[in-house]
Amino acid sequence: MKPDVLGVPCLTGEDRSMTNLICAQGYHSFFQSTSVVWSRDAFNVIAEWPKCSCGWARSNIRENCRLLGYLFKPFRDRLSLGFRINSVIIASTLVVPYYFIAHSFTCF
Repeated sequence: MKPDVLGVPCLTGEDRSMTNLICAQGYHSFFQSTSVVWSRDAFNVIAEWPKCSCGWARSNIRENCRLLGYLFKPFRDRLSLGFRINSVIIASTLVVPYYFIAHSFTCF
């Protein structure tokens, strides 16, 4: 059985997926610096780290693409400019590194 967040299938990055679903409905999400999370499902062996890291990277790409789907639509009454600027900066991390890599090869 695949886990889902509010009916949307999600294999990795449930926290980010839930945040996207909340923001897409016009609500706000906030950073809580004093929060504590306990998990029994954390990896126990260092060999599991690359698999988890790849899952987080795939989740990041998927959720950034979902975010761009509603980012410039009127989904919120107010306080959306800062959210949009921050989201564009985050989404640019999907493109900018590859641009610089490709550009470095064309300079020679």
